[in-house]
Amino acid sequence: MKRAVVTTSSSCLEALELSQGMDILRLHVNINNVDFIDGKNITNERLATIMKTNLKSVARTFPPSIHEMHLLFNDLIARGVTEVFVCGISSKFSQTLPMLEELKVHYANRLHIFVYDTKTLNIAEGALAYEAKVLIEQGESFEEVAKKLDDLRRRSEFLFTLSDLDYIIRNKKLSAPAAFVANLFDIKPIMQINQIGEIVAVEKVRKLEKTLTTMGKTVEKLAANQPAFIYLTDTGHHESTEFFKKILATHFGWHDLPVIRVSTISLANHGLMGTGIGVFYGELPHIVKVLKK
Repeated sequence: MKRAVVTTSSSCLEALELSQGMDILRLHVNINNVDFIDGKNITNERLATIMKTNLKSVARTFPPSIHEMHLLFNDLIARGVTEVFVCGISSKFSQTLPMLEELKVHYANRLHIFVYDTKTLNIAEGALAYEAKVLIEQGESFEEVAKKLDDLRRRSEFLFTLSDLDYIIRNKKLSAPAAFVANLFDIKPIMQINQIGEIVAVEKVRKLEKTLTTMGKTVEKLAANQPAFIYLTDTGHHESTEFFKKILATHFGWHDLPVIRVSTISLANHGLMGTGIGVFYGELPHIVKVLKK
């Protein structure tokens, strides 16, 4: 029995050079009607450059094609793999995993495919995929791995905000009337990836500094009196990240928090003008040891 782990390109693991021992299923990014393959001919850095130099650019994301999925699974079979654990982006953000659920029937007699929905993306997704790899290498069953990933996800939080809403209006992620009200009153919504894998606005706060402080307070409560790993996410608009770091150092005494670039997929959907904070607490995932180095 030979087993493999597959993650989606939205996990950030490849950019962090932590995808060794995994196969990558690559999503697509369409920029101004030109199709790109994430991690092949488009990266976070290149997309950020396009967005900065062409302020009217709009990017949209799409799942891998059925043909690309077949190519991956046929390659796994050719390599002697008999069981594969797919640990991927939330099905609320992408149709990738639902497509895989339908496709896996085609391989029923040749390849056992277990599809796990992380209900998240970026490094939060990557931490779960990395954990799956470690646990599977230790001989855990796929069902037991899924239970442990569920527990890790419950003991994590990710919050983000956008200092400018223009991009998500152009990308049709927010209606123009709602954005008008938010801009009029300088409202910066705090957004969360909830436990069913949706992005929801959990609070609407006036002024960016107050918004970021509120996010810090939420993480502080979760991390209190137990092991915790707190990190920041960066979209490429480094001024926002530096401003957030100063607030966290001033109000909470948190210095030198790891800063992790968001995935190309996340950047395509929400634009450059965001900053976020995440935390794992309690029993920490294995990836923390690597990210702390």
